Amino acid sequence: QAIEMEITTDRYIEQIAIIGDQRKFVSALIVPDFAALEIVAKEKGLTFANREEMLKNHDVRRFIASRIEEHQKDNASYEKIKKFVILSEPFSKEGGEMTDTLKLKRPAILQKYADLIEEMYVEENPLDYSQLNYISLPKILKNEDR
Repeated sequence: QAIEMEITTDRYIEQIAIIGDQRKFVSALIVPDFAALEIVAKEKGLTFANREEMLKNHDVRRFIASRIEEHQKDNASYEKIKKFVILSEPFSKEGGEMTDTLKLKRPAILQKYADLIEEMYVEENPLDYSQLNYISLPKILKNEDR
């Protein structure tokens, strides 16, 4: 949870659920602060029809990756997020992902997003990274995801 607390101090990331228990690396489900992200996109001359379109944009994905990397640069390698998925809807009490005190319900999140989570842990060898639901942090920062 220390990683979650550090990353949610970022103005562009509203919520994060770290996945790593009994996994070979750390991954995350990220909910951006859409208002802040839309301002940055507009400043860069990017326009989108909807959130889903915005979240598939390479520049937006790279921006989120750079924000995550900034917050974990001092972490040990095994603590760093290697892959993440950007969600278009926030975690909520109504969605069953949060308690009344606004804490994450990890079992509910793991169940609800099981397919997206498992996709991050499958060995990758795609020809087109834009077709993936997840972002590989090292690859996008090195521009190897195109």
